[in-house]
Parts: sequence; structure tokens; C-alpha cells
Amino acid sequence: MIDLLMIMDLIDDPERACEFERMYKKYQNLFMGIAESRVHNRNTAEECVQDAMIIVGKKFNELEDVKSKQAINYFCSIVRNVSIDRYKHEAKRLSFSIDDADESLFRERSSSDFFESIEILDLALMMEKLSEEVQTYLIMYYVYGYSLKEISKERKISYYLLKKNMNDAVKTLEKELKKNDE
Repeated sequence: MIDLLMIMDLIDDPERACEFERMYKKYQNLFMGIAESRVHNRNTAEECVQDAMIIVGKKFNELEDVKSKQAINYFCSIVRNVSIDRYKHEAKRLSFSIDDADESLFRERSSSDFFESIEILDLALMMEKLSEEVQTYLIMYYVYGYSLKEISKERKISYYLLKKNMNDAVKTLEKELKKNDE
């Protein structure tokens, strides 16, 4: 729930504060609709509208005609921009946590005693079946401890393509190892 009293305290003139309250009540559904269409979550949308209304409240004294179409468009654009910023921030935060989880799972699965159980010479011979680029990725990852993100940035390759190449390489090496054991 939006704290209108806190926002109205930002407005010096009591009449203007009442005008703000009327404006907000008239357009609150519009503001919520704009925010919800961007963040796809009711609670987050309420927070976005609250943050946007704080911005509006701080500038409300400077506005001439708050009932004009231009003023309403201005308020809507603030709600939209705050919501977009929040959405991007959340998406980035979630993306990092998902990518980090993916990478730790990849590291756990891939390094699980697989490379430790192979003789260095056997590994070198098996790696010859891989492209030089993929060999470089494996060395950067397992020998030098680069993260997948660091490798993708350094080698200018998409993170997901790199991850696919690494998974394919590990599978190829596992098959070669099984073939050599038979």
C-alpha cells in the first residue's frame, strides 16, 4: 500500500498536497497498470509506484497545471521509467544468480575427479581430438581457474556457446577415456 501521507509531506503547500492526493487517487489504477505491465508482480509494482510518486511529490510544487494531459503523461513516464529500471535491476540480479549457479554446477559435474583420474599424457593425447580453441577454454578453466564469464569475455564468445562447447568437450573426453579403458 502506498504511503500517501509520507509523499504529501514532501509538498510544502497543503492545498497542493490535497491536489496531489486527488490526482493520485484518480490515476492510481493507471499507474499500477503501467508498473505491473513492466515488472509483472503486484507487490513490486506497488513499490515502483511508491518510488515514482516520491519523485513526483518532490517536483509537484514546481508543476503548473497537474491536471493537464502533459502533466499526467509526465507522471506516467516516471512510473514507467522507475518500473523499467526496477525490472532491469531484478533481471540482472536473477541472471547473475542463475549464471553463477549454472557455473558452479558445471564446475562440480565437470571436475568431479574426472580430470584427476587421468594421466597427464593420456589427457594431452585425448585433448588433441578437440579444437585448439576448446583446448584453450579447458586450460583457462581448469588450469588457470578462470570463470566461464571471464573466458567468454576474454575470448569474445557468448557465455552460453562457451558453456555448450565446454560441456561437449568434457563429454568427448569422457567417451575417449571410456574407449581407452576398454
